[in-house]
Amino acid sequence: VMIAASGDKNGRVYYMANLNRPDPKDPKGKAIDQMPFGFIFDNDVPMLSGALVQHGSWADRTTYPSTSAWEDVVSGEIDAYVDLKIFPPSQAGSIYDLDGSTQQAAFSTLIFGLSSQAAKFVEEFKSSADFMTADPGGPNLAGPDSNSD
Repeated sequence: VMIAASGDKNGRVYYMANLNRPDPKDPKGKAIDQMPFGFIFDNDVPMLSGALVQHGSWADRTTYPSTSAWEDVVSGEIDAYVDLKIFPPSQAGSIYDLDGSTQQAAFSTLIFGLSSQAAKFVEEFKSSADFMTADPGGPNLAGPDSNSD
């Protein structure tokens, strides 16, 4: 798993966990596919949904490990580690260190989906009657079973 986060000028922070999913049925042979999952914090408030890109189309999304590396992947051993060439050379750094990499392509694909989702969510939220009213009798965010005393 490769984890990345980056913010934008609107106060949103995009998070990605790029999972590596074994694909024993790949037509070209036993493969490992990137499958990024992401979510957004909008000004320190988590959005109510995220995104999973299960089958992307960016370059080098699929890796074909050696036979011995594949055996480590499918062994089920918790300490099995396969050094895939898709990982950044260092464990921490700037988002710009990913420039031109398959990890950057995964992050960009995810951000494109999440940012359009976030814009839609914000517009729907702002246009709702509950957001526009200052009525204290508005929606009960604690739920119907809460005690308001």
